[in-house]
Amino acid sequence: MAEADFTAFTAANNQALDDGSISKGVTTAFSPPNGGGSFVFGFHSLQAVIGVAGMYASVTDFNPIAPGKGGSIRAAIRRYASGSDYAPMIGFISGTNVQTSPAYILGLSGSDPYQIVLRKGYLIGGLDPSGSDILRRSDESFASNALWFHLRMDVVINPHGDVVINIMQNDLGSNAVTSPGWSSIPGMEAYTDDSLGVLSGTAPLVSGGFRGFMAHFNNGTAGRVSLIDHLELYRQITP
Repeated sequence: MAEADFTAFTAANNQALDDGSISKGVTTAFSPPNGGGSFVFGFHSLQAVIGVAGMYASVTDFNPIAPGKGGSIRAAIRRYASGSDYAPMIGFISGTNVQTSPAYILGLSGSDPYQIVLRKGYLIGGLDPSGSDILRRSDESFASNALWFHLRMDVVINPHGDVVINIMQNDLGSNAVTSPGWSSIPGMEAYTDDSLGVLSGTAPLVSGGFRGFMAHFNNGTAGRVSLIDHLELYRQITP
């Protein structure tokens, strides 16, 4: 999807960060992932603030996806700066408020070293890999900030109310972002957010209508940078 297909979370949405504290946009200054084009999209923390800068899909049939249906989001993401206080994120949010709209969030954790993590909660909570609302975390941890991760999250809402979440990755050393070969991530097996709300501790997100998003969580340090490239969105049609 193109930048024009997205709308920014606004400062009116509580702790969504505005352009005075976060810069965002496309740039040719950074090396893209394997198969990427000339530009990547980035977020840069200009001030030592706490909050979320992000954008959600705002095109027909995706703003929102029909209630009771999920979707698939795929993107290459990268942490550019070292540190333990920021996180690049993608996923599906059930509204447009980063503080009160719950979401299924996939990204690189706000830790050093960092992990790939799946979380259910509010974007304002970031991606603390030790948090009680983390649903899955990769077995492997990473120290390099030169790594791109091409990730995919499929969120399928079943008719009886379970939400099944599958996480996959594309090995960018072997496959370009334009011709991925998806495989499982050790430690991130399929997760069922059950209709009874037992496993996650809260009811599954089934009724609000999802919007795919990309975002940057900042936890009080200036100079943090998240990079995102080749974001794709699909919506669930059946069941």
